[in-house]
Amino acid sequence: MTFTGELTRIQSELGSQHTFREAEYLLDLFSNCERKVNNHVRVKQSVESVGLQVSQINNIEKEVLTVEPAEQLIINVDGGHIKTRETGKRSMEAMTAVVYRPESLLSNTKEIRNYLSSKHCAASVKDDNQEDIISPTLMACLKQGLSTKQPPSKDGGLKARGLKVQHSG
Repeated sequence: MTFTGELTRIQSELGSQHTFREAEYLLDLFSNCERKVNNHVRVKQSVESVGLQVSQINNIEKEVLTVEPAEQLIINVDGGHIKTRETGKRSMEAMTAVVYRPESLLSNTKEIRNYLSSKHCAASVKDDNQEDIISPTLMACLKQGLSTKQPPSKDGGLKARGLKVQHSG
């Protein structure tokens, strides 16, 4: 059985505003018949699933608030093309970003590469002219200590913080 994001949204909203059995009844009214997917147990699971996601987002925000501001950050962004089986397309673009403080780059012995003691990563495979990589990269920067004193802007404040945003295409 497949559950769409829209069904989960409706179930979680109704389940948070009514009892689970009332939400089941309302969903049956909307469907004009009784559907097993809209039972009170499934409504409860949807509410709990969405609640867990909101809780995780809150924990991420708390993590950002407790980070010491960084004097400098290094952002490595890379992209590549991955073969796809989609009709009419040969490949799709994948983008990754790694954000770390310069002091996190630690030296190893001569034969072994250096390593990072702390880093945050972001990735995107959306075909949107690299728009989707900006928000996760900004979140990774915040987690590494990017100052939050700049006002928000369309690019997530990257330009205001002295970070250049370029789109190829």
